Amino acid sequence: MNNRKILKGYQALMSSTFNVDTSSDKFKNGIIYTLYSDEFNSLKVGFAENERVLEKKLSSEALFLLDRKKGNKKDLFLLINTLKELGIKYSDNLYFKYPS
Repeated sequence: MNNRKILKGYQALMSSTFNVDTSSDKFKNGIIYTLYSDEFNSLKVGFAENERVLEKKLSSEALFLLDRKKGNKKDLFLLINTLKELGIKYSDNLYFKYPS
């Protein structure tokens, strides 16, 4: 009986919190990256389709690569929502203030 209540609540949470678009673009694999800006003392998270796109971004901006992993845009969306739920503020272009 308790399992049903937990499961029912879980389903309601998922349906009300996430509007998952099942288009192929959201599930296309690429690279989820975390970059650091020394100038602004901030982190930037994002998605790149491949290594070449990520290298171009690194060479065009004064950012340092902290981490990267395989993933898709849905994974990035979940990461951003998790950070928001933790109360971490970010700007429109996905820069997060790095705690000092």
